[in-house]
Amino acid sequence: MWWVAADKKISDGLKNLYVEIERGSDRSVAILAGSIVEAHVTTLLRYSVQADDELWASRTHPSAPLGSFSVKIDLLYMMRRITEEAHRDLTLVKDIRNRFAHDLDIPDFMIQKIKDKCMAMRLVDRYVVQSDAIHYQSQTHINGQPSVFALGSSTALEELKRPRDRYLWACKVFSMALGFYGTIWPPPVL
Repeated sequence: MWWVAADKKISDGLKNLYVEIERGSDRSVAILAGSIVEAHVTTLLRYSVQADDELWASRTHPSAPLGSFSVKIDLLYMMRRITEEAHRDLTLVKDIRNRFAHDLDIPDFMIQKIKDKCMAMRLVDRYVVQSDAIHYQSQTHINGQPSVFALGSSTALEELKRPRDRYLWACKVFSMALGFYGTIWPPPVL
């Protein structure tokens, strides 16, 4: 289970969601995993700006100017906290989460428009490996590319071929990369 959170609020929430995320319906998986990623994005953004708690709360509640997942992703990119590739994959996570949350006609990850978005995610190809261990070091190499960390399982490469699992792995990659903001600063740039 590769869900990470230095933030106590996110960490406490994850404890209650592990089973539901891994075994829940496609809709619950898409919404919950995407919401965890949004919580990490929000926290990284919070730690990247200067604002007191009252100002932050007034600008980031859901209907505020900085409240949408999309705006938060764009701000992190504009602030150079994430790469163009991470921006694109985060946008895909957001789109998939929102489709499941707002389109009741989407039953599962096998719907072509959802499947295409999952298969378009690229960071998972760099950070997920066929291994039962987590690698977290400054000189980890994945597919010949230097990396800060790698996640894996004995069946990871096969799982990446399935849309639901690819989405979950992408969310876990973002959880790992963004979830350490409190212990590693700056967090790894994806």
